[in-house]
Amino acid sequence: PHPAPFPLTLPSRIITSMLNETDGIVLDPYCGSGTTLVAASLLNKKYIGIDISEDYIQYAKDRLQNAPSEMKIVQEELQKHIVQKTFKQRKQKGEFTGRHKNNFQSDETTQARVEQLHLL
Repeated sequence: PHPAPFPLTLPSRIITSMLNETDGIVLDPYCGSGTTLVAASLLNKKYIGIDISEDYIQYAKDRLQNAPSEMKIVQEELQKHIVQKTFKQRKQKGEFTGRHKNNFQSDETTQARVEQLHLL
């Protein structure tokens, strides 16, 4: 096994939130055990995996051949987080992308807290 594994649900979430249904290629320059590649494969995305270790490359290839057996994990995760628009689509339309906005709300409580912070 790989010394730094992560759950299949993690790259599945990221891939579905970053790529739309038709575009994009998933690049994993340190593919290790191939978790990200398996997620991309199960989500019908193109992918490229690179690793310095021949052993891990073979491990990832073997895992990709058995990827359909991991489909249930991805399907369950996707049901929890149905993505309506990709990050790129939200950004292009000026919609919320998860960044803080610069519209500071100034009320007495907030102003008092800011003044206290300046005193520290």
